Amino acid sequence: MSDCESNLVPTVLVVGMQSSPHTARWINCVRYLGVRIVVFPSVLVDPCPDLEPFVGVRCREDVEQLAPGVIGVVSRENVACAGASRDGEERVRDTFPSWIESRNLPDALALQDWIAEIRPDLLHSMEFLCGAYLVLEVRRTWPEGRPFPPWLASSWGGDVFFARQFERHVPILREILCSVDAFQADCNRDVEWALTQGFDGYRFPPMPASGGADFSEFPALEDLTPPSRRKLIVVKGYHGWAGRGVHALLAIHRVASRLRGFKIVVTNAGPPVVDMVERLRADDGLDIEIASYLPSNKDAILRLASARFAVGYGVADGIATTLLEAMAVGTFMVQANSCCGNEWITHGRTGLIVPTDDIVALSEAILIAATADSLVDCALEENRATVEARWNAKINGPEILRGYREIIAGSGDSRRKCRESSTLRPNASFGRQFLARMFRLRSKVLPRKLAQRRDRHGR
Repeated sequence: MSDCESNLVPTVLVVGMQSSPHTARWINCVRYLGVRIVVFPSVLVDPCPDLEPFVGVRCREDVEQLAPGVIGVVSRENVACAGASRDGEERVRDTFPSWIESRNLPDALALQDWIAEIRPDLLHSMEFLCGAYLVLEVRRTWPEGRPFPPWLASSWGGDVFFARQFERHVPILREILCSVDAFQADCNRDVEWALTQGFDGYRFPPMPASGGADFSEFPALEDLTPPSRRKLIVVKGYHGWAGRGVHALLAIHRVASRLRGFKIVVTNAGPPVVDMVERLRADDGLDIEIASYLPSNKDAILRLASARFAVGYGVADGIATTLLEAMAVGTFMVQANSCCGNEWITHGRTGLIVPTDDIVALSEAILIAATADSLVDCALEENRATVEARWNAKINGPEILRGYREIIAGSGDSRRKCRESSTLRPNASFGRQFLARMFRLRSKVLPRKLAQRRDRHGR
């Protein structure tokens, strides 16, 4: 199966969200370091432009002909969706459980075919509920006697941290952790939990899901305006299964009289957050608006660099990319403790960490960040030094490649020792169903229904 024994360039099959900038950033860390990468979509969407240069691949020959640094992408048009047969008709699986019928999720048989076709040296699932759960479906039904490639599973953000709180997810997570050859997470807390669940394979050092940043894209330290002289506040407005944008705005409402004179922009705002922004503007007299869409990550970073502080609030997260970007541009961060920000910033010195269920504490932290000039200014240099050391593509790229090679070289000796009993086979599609529900909620149907409801009820 492996070409590594012939000292050829190793092939890594990434199973992940190819539309995500996290996927692109991770891959960009290693694409020119002597590894061939192919991306199989864990969600059927178009690739992120940051993956370029990339080309579509259909077979092993296409993969072997990839030029150095060019990523092979399995197009969503070439992947059957979950629940559909190859002729487009609905089918009932006899060997797989009956997964969710969704146009957003790929068929596990398609991934099985791709693994068999290109025979990767390493399988790297990025994120659990779509990526690792999909690989687990394939792993369970892999033909006996056929070698399965070594499997590295990456936990993104709060997926493991969140899912392990639900009884139905725990045995699935445990089965994955007992099946993989290696585990990578962005938080120490998730590595420690994995060890309690039977994981005993190769451990990547905790590293952000995005791998590392190219600091040439960030303003130089000496070009940054001191945070105390900035008059912008950025609020992450996502409100859903993990984000709590409405709660962040409620905290701002509590101290609104002390925030006049600042401009507040709210990013990633859905309908409930948009409504709250309008009320804060009308009732509290705040200069607050929904952030305009910025097509490039560079523009988003420059906007963040104009902020005195930013607020991130939710019930589950890993090391939030907004936190890392804020640290890089001197923007002080007020962050919920569901994020493992405490592994990156020191509460009360380089940031403020607040409980996820305490709006009063959040409002008090916002007030401190808005008024304590020396606090926000003194955090700038230390935070920038931290991310340049720990979230740097030039440093983390070789570390990722070293990990890949060690996993491939040691895969014969590191197969999982603990396996779930065949009688304990919880439905691994449950996590993918969970994600499918979130995709439906994020569709255009929800805003339309909310508008219709307001029209009916006059509010």
